[in-house]
Amino acid sequence: MNLSFAGIHALIFFGSALLLLILETLRRSQREPVRGRERWIVNLSLMLVVSMGGTLIFAAGPLDIAQAQQQAGESGWNLPLIVEILLVFLLLDFWRYWEHRVFHEVPLLWRVHLVHHSDTFVDVTTAERHHPFEALLTLPLAAMLVLALGLPPAGLMLYMIIAGMSALFTHANVRLPDRVDRRLRRVLVTPSVHAIHHGSTPALADSNYGAIFSCWDRMFGTYSDPETTRVDHFGLEYFHRRSERTLVQTMLQPFLYRAKMTAYEREPDELAAVAAITLGPTWVRALTLLGLILAFSGLAMWPTVVNLTSIWASTESYQYAWLVVPFFVYAMGWHYREELLRQTPQPDAAGLLLTAAALLLWSTAALVQIDLLQHIALVILLQGIFLAVLGRGLWLRFLPVFLVLLFMIPSGDVLEFPLRVLTLDMIVFFCQLVDLPYVLDGFRINVGDNNYVVLDACSGLSFVLLAMFLSYSLGSLLYRNLFKVVGLTMLGGLLGIVANGLRVNAIVWVDWISGTQMDLGAHQEYQLLALIFMLGGIFLVLSRLSLEAPTEKVTPTRPVEPSSLARYSPAAVAMTIGLMTLLQLFSGGNTTSGAEYQLPIEDDWVVDAARKTGTLQLQRAGAFQATVVLALPGNESLQTPRPTKAAGAWRETRVEKHEACAEQRCYPLIHTQWNMAKSDAEKHMYYAYHIGGRVTDSKLLYRLASGWNRLLGREESTGLISMMIDGDSPPIHELAGSYSRILQRL
Repeated sequence: MNLSFAGIHALIFFGSALLLLILETLRRSQREPVRGRERWIVNLSLMLVVSMGGTLIFAAGPLDIAQAQQQAGESGWNLPLIVEILLVFLLLDFWRYWEHRVFHEVPLLWRVHLVHHSDTFVDVTTAERHHPFEALLTLPLAAMLVLALGLPPAGLMLYMIIAGMSALFTHANVRLPDRVDRRLRRVLVTPSVHAIHHGSTPALADSNYGAIFSCWDRMFGTYSDPETTRVDHFGLEYFHRRSERTLVQTMLQPFLYRAKMTAYEREPDELAAVAAITLGPTWVRALTLLGLILAFSGLAMWPTVVNLTSIWASTESYQYAWLVVPFFVYAMGWHYREELLRQTPQPDAAGLLLTAAALLLWSTAALVQIDLLQHIALVILLQGIFLAVLGRGLWLRFLPVFLVLLFMIPSGDVLEFPLRVLTLDMIVFFCQLVDLPYVLDGFRINVGDNNYVVLDACSGLSFVLLAMFLSYSLGSLLYRNLFKVVGLTMLGGLLGIVANGLRVNAIVWVDWISGTQMDLGAHQEYQLLALIFMLGGIFLVLSRLSLEAPTEKVTPTRPVEPSSLARYSPAAVAMTIGLMTLLQLFSGGNTTSGAEYQLPIEDDWVVDAARKTGTLQLQRAGAFQATVVLALPGNESLQTPRPTKAAGAWRETRVEKHEACAEQRCYPLIHTQWNMAKSDAEKHMYYAYHIGGRVTDSKLLYRLASGWNRLLGREESTGLISMMIDGDSPPIHELAGSYSRILQRL
């Protein structure tokens, strides 16, 4: 499994958060009962905004900069690795101490940092409660520090991981044994030490600034000892009324703050404790069984899990997906825990049917090599497991939360192209609206003297998916009605589309006014403005809604003796997963390697054993070149043909379908036009998939047919025929004649 640092960091971070959340729910390990349930919605929302906003705004993080410096030979540290790591830890923790202290002592910086302190209680979620403006300040400062000092990547990576875990630990609502806590806080910041820093009075808040090591506070006289310091209330002396703790009001706190704000009494609801979890034997059995089946399913579908997470880690548009599972755990295990525990898990045989359908879909998708269907099958499998173990009534009651797992699925294959077309339409509409001269040619549009190509990156997929996930996740905490949640999600998606439209049209308009065309790097500023508009729109909508789930009276369900099939359905689900896994392994072990496959014709074929393809180049008159690709047994899915990167920066400017006819036979073809950036050079690509003597322009039909051939053991040739033409496109009938001659040879 080849995960990026972001993926590894996310796994460790959320694993630590989950462990601490579990400890916070147990009476024996709690520092004190949790107060103020609505805080979690605000804290989680801020975490989502900061993490997604940072990903979209800052293309390179501190670690990326450190690695780039090392590769360029600009890192001046030539010390033993252990010494480098130790020095980086001391240096960065010293920096974090003073950075934190400066944010308290400089009034302008305190305005944005006070949001972290306005939480009326302190637990794991408080660790990620930061105003977006604070992140906009701290991230560039960290990048500048790395650039200035040339920090080694290994030490920086380790510090970032441990500092993230430490932030969760020091904010956690857990109580360490007194003896252990006294020894640890001599060197490290513990929850009891950092809890003082979140006290409501300025004297408490202006102490214990340390992040990992407590030595800095002792050294600079800002240490307060838990043995002698008492904290009556958490939060600030202001901003603790119920009306001041909503999501929108929290975002506005930096602007509402005044230097001489006075303290006022706290409302009674702030002191109301949230009950700790007490699990009955039925729930213990259900959760144990659920955990075992989920773990087994993860192992059985490990290739799909690896493929899914690698897409999250490598594609900017899907990095929000790292938050889907943690949000699901938070919503079910914390936000709705009281209502959830009033229900009784009752196994349901319907889960067995849903699981079987998911595994059948997964097997089919593996056969035809469609990753998207495998991802969908994985999410359906999870729903089947929940349904089988917990029961239909409980699953339907919390359906909006269960369906948030759908956001794990990378949907770019479905959404990106129509969003790209919509973006082009919005540019055309804007030009017509303000009377700008334009010429449209496929995905290329000339506005005056400026030439624009609407690429996949212009589609706004990141904006749309982020807006939909934020809206759905927050909506599932606010509403139990699935239609309301979906409606809020669609509104969020619309805001994402509008934000992207404003972004691209602002670029066109500014270029027109200035009489020049800005560089692609300058587009980042407009991306930030679009993000602010989108998030502002979501918050404006949420400000009009109640931020609390409905307070309807919930009647606990009574245990009902399930039928024999329902009683054994969880075990049947586990057995079914195991059986399908064995079948997958058995069926996957009998494929012929590409190198052993006999090619159907004698020519200068080039066999790629890794991709299991055979390729033949056929040169035609002039610059007309045809490429025939045969898919050898067990091959990966064929890639869509495109000009090689070595030939230059080619951009796809047209995608359309044609029907080429010759000799009383017609062939469906896909035509893509490619133009080189900052040049008049163009290429035309015509391609189609072949199964034996049949030709199709549908990649889905090709995969289904080739998968069916593999299942039946047929040796019918399948693959791709593409024709690349430099310059102007030839008459379509010439292409049809070439297809006929090539198919006859195959």
